[in-house]
Formats: sequence, C-alpha cells, structure tokens
Amino acid sequence: MNNINLMIEDFYKSFHQIEELELKRDIKCLTITEFHTIDVIGDRTLPMNELADDLSVTMGTATVAIENLVKKNFVKRERIQEDRRRVFVSLTKKGLLALENHRAFHKKMINLITKDLSNFELESFTGIFDKLHKNLSEALSNSQPQKICDFNENIELKITDVLGTRGLRDFFFNQNIKVGTILKILKKSNNTIFLLIENKEIELDKKDTYNLIAIPNL
Repeated sequence: MNNINLMIEDFYKSFHQIEELELKRDIKCLTITEFHTIDVIGDRTLPMNELADDLSVTMGTATVAIENLVKKNFVKRERIQEDRRRVFVSLTKKGLLALENHRAFHKKMINLITKDLSNFELESFTGIFDKLHKNLSEALSNSQPQKICDFNENIELKITDVLGTRGLRDFFFNQNIKVGTILKILKKSNNTIFLLIENKEIELDKKDTYNLIAIPNL
C-alpha cells in the first residue's frame, strides 16, 4: 500500500512540475491555479456563485481569483438587466487563448504518458482508474458534514457542529451531545430518531436533529 501512495505522490508531483514549466513557457503571468480557474469557466458565461461551487471554494476566494484575472484581462464581469445584483463571468479573447493553451497541454500529456500502452493496457488502466475514482468520490462524500437525519440507520457518526437556539444547544449538552461526540443511529421514523450514545439510548425529535451536523466515524 505504501508503494501505491508513493507512486501517486510521485506522479502528481511530476505532472504538476511539467504543467508549470509548459504553461508558463507561453503565458508567464498566470499561476497554475489561475489556469485551472480559466479551465473551469471554459466557454461558459456563469454566475459567481456557480463558479465558486465548481471550484469548491468560498465566494470570497472565488471573488479574489476573478479580480486578479480581470486585472490581467483574461476574464470579464458583467451584470444582466434582469437582476443587477448577480455578477456573471466569462473569458475574454485573451482568456480563450489561455484556455486553448491549457487544453492542448492536457491532450499532449495524455498522449505522452500513454504512448507505450497497448489497447488492452489502456482498457485495463481505464477500468482500474474508474474504480479508484469511485472510491475517492465515496470517501469525499463521507467527509462532507451533513445533518444526522440524512444518514442511514446503524451508522456511527461524529458530531462536528451543534446549531440551534441557546436552549436547544443546552438540551443537547445535557444529553451529552456536543462537538466530538460519537453516536450511532439506531432507528429512524417520520418524526423521531433514536440514538445510541455511550451505551445509552436517546430519543430526539427529528426536527431538532436538523441542528446536529456530523460525519461518519470511519
């Protein structure tokens, strides 16, 4: 398993180094992160909140990134007449050239790293990589905090946040439910959820559990 970890780390490191060298050979003023932002925007005109979601960053981080790309004339911002509050972004002609450059690099790299593989090896690699990607996506999903009522029964969870009014938070605290608490969902009904905490069964109103955020305790 350690060999697999080292192989992935070495591959990512080498790919990133080549990417930085190749892309900066033609466009020196862009960082790799800015190239990736341009690639995410692509041929679209999209609102800032959607871009932030696609980049998996906060609106604040996305705004700073776009501000820098606007200053460099790779991205333009505009507001539509129907809703002046919403900001849309798209690539300028300069941005489209950078996009073409980035996509050409990735195509070149795919051809380069697969040049010695037979059709059978390519099919095998694609199948294995698809399984790896599915496992990674599942791990990412399990790492996303969500309301405990959204989890299935018989799953052990770890509380990451306790929301609600002061009175409700005090109630949870008295039930030994706080950040870091390990619990298990025993049973769910339309209005009630039964939890197991330190070998003690607790019954909660389902609406109250909307304020308990957790991740699987893997």
